[in-house]
Amino acid sequence: MTRPMLKTIFIIITTTAFVGCGDDATPNGADASVATDTGLGSDSGSTADAPGAEDIGATEDTGATDDTGTAEDTGATADADATVDTGPTEDAGTTCDPAAVAAETLGLHTTPAEATLTPGDTADRVTLDAGLGGAAMAAESSWVYVDVTAGELVALSDVDAFESDTWTLAFKRTEIRSNGGDSGPGAWMVTRVEGTTFDAASAGRDAEWATDDFVDDTTCEVRTEGRGTPATAFGIWYDYDPETHAVSAPEGVVYVLYNAATHGAYRVEIETYADGVYDLRWGAL
Repeated sequence: MTRPMLKTIFIIITTTAFVGCGDDATPNGADASVATDTGLGSDSGSTADAPGAEDIGATEDTGATDDTGTAEDTGATADADATVDTGPTEDAGTTCDPAAVAAETLGLHTTPAEATLTPGDTADRVTLDAGLGGAAMAAESSWVYVDVTAGELVALSDVDAFESDTWTLAFKRTEIRSNGGDSGPGAWMVTRVEGTTFDAASAGRDAEWATDDFVDDTTCEVRTEGRGTPATAFGIWYDYDPETHAVSAPEGVVYVLYNAATHGAYRVEIETYADGVYDLRWGAL
């Protein structure tokens, strides 16, 4: 074998050995390069780049939480003047008790009054003594209660009458009440007919019907008239002479009474009056 050929063989062997060594190292080197490149680890874009975590605008900016406009501004809660003001509730006229005010205004007594009802010269005429011993004593007495439908007295105290529908009219000197509205549980209404006679008096649906309504249902204020007496359906029915201080019954005036529950209608005329004594004429219409 010549030298040139030996040299050639040597070069081939040497090269082959070198290449073999490089192939054995390649897997570790190649794997390492993957580890080093670890594009996913190094790029770990989701963590390092994690703009969502660092930028977390929604959390840092947390405008809705920090601004919590609706929570801090909570106009409805902070301004809760509707609750604090509670005007209608405090003003709550509706919280008063009209029936209790009516009872207190009337000054109800527990003993029936002493009174007399005497038949007149005709079947429809009577004389009722509701003087009660004078103005001072009358203030300490129950009212005098009558049943117009039966034409008789009803022995009731004020307390009992306030809960009873067995009476029609109540008298205490010049004052007259009807059983309805604030005076009692009855259903009586009254209208005044002027310029008429007892026999001719009548009233229809278009008449000005009234009940004893003297306590305001909302404010419980008491409506009075005359010398501070409750404003009843009869009202100031009499004529008053300021010179003599005499009270008298006007002529040509008849009262028609109607019961909304029984539909019964009656008429009452005050023919004369003197010091709490009435000459009455009454009967069915």
